[in-house]
Amino acid sequence: MSKHSKWAKIKRAKGVTDVKRGVIFSKLSRNITIAAREGTDVTTNFKLRMAIDRALAENMPKDNIERAVERAAKNEDGTTLESLTIDARGLSGSALLIDVVTDNRNRSFGELRKLLGDHGCHPTEPGSMQWLFERRGQIFIENVTDIEQAELDAIDTGASEIDNDETMLEVITNPEQLHAITESLKNKKYQITSSELMMHPKTSIALAENEYNKLQELMEILEDHADVAGVTTNAVPA
Repeated sequence: MSKHSKWAKIKRAKGVTDVKRGVIFSKLSRNITIAAREGTDVTTNFKLRMAIDRALAENMPKDNIERAVERAAKNEDGTTLESLTIDARGLSGSALLIDVVTDNRNRSFGELRKLLGDHGCHPTEPGSMQWLFERRGQIFIENVTDIEQAELDAIDTGASEIDNDETMLEVITNPEQLHAITESLKNKKYQITSSELMMHPKTSIALAENEYNKLQELMEILEDHADVAGVTTNAVPA
């Protein structure tokens, strides 16, 4: 499992409270602003287009999306957002990568270090865990009515791995093919809820049930933090 409880995470997101939805919108807005700094034209900025598509999939109002793009274009709020990855040692030798978007890296690092410490984990030197992972493309499709046909279509477009859960499909791609495969699946009228580059573990660390559950609890807490864009681990249940 490369991403924390991928299917559970998607289903959990559908039942969030208004308070949590506000946090999610804030994170999506930051992601759009970061992406828009590479260009505000969605026809040429694939990263921005995917960030907007993901926000729309979460029912984020279009006015909020437009304001996030305008913030990047005008740099009008005076804040400096930056994205970074925090490497951390998890339980029993497992590794964590925490993707952060923040306007104050010292504050974010301090708060996340405390959360890690409260659960028996700790941050490590920058880059010290990233060699355990490799970058891949990841696409999620929802509301699939014919899983078998969807898998065949994904294979035809060049998918390297496929996983499914009832009406949802995960498609793993080479990083260079993410854009082309996403567009091909869109042309086939599939409902794509996210398309992004992610870090996939080269090898997995098996944890006993109690430790794996503790790590999952920590990852949920980290993902609820306002500055965290995503958490990846190489831990799997034994």
